[in-house]
Amino acid sequence: MTVDPPQDEQLELLLQEVSRTLGENQRFLQALKEDRIDEVDDLADPEADEEPFEEL
Repeated sequence: MTVDPPQDEQLELLLQEVSRTLGENQRFLQALKEDRIDEVDDLADPEADEEPFEEL
């Protein structure tokens, strides 16, 4: 006969906090990765933001 060990409330709270922190870190890393992709795109075409020069 097996018996489940008693639930430790502090351990459960700690695990929830760890899970929440991991989720936040994953969202941060994804946003950072997207920013770097945007930055690489900007570096690939530095004149993309500039208006064309017209001689008068």
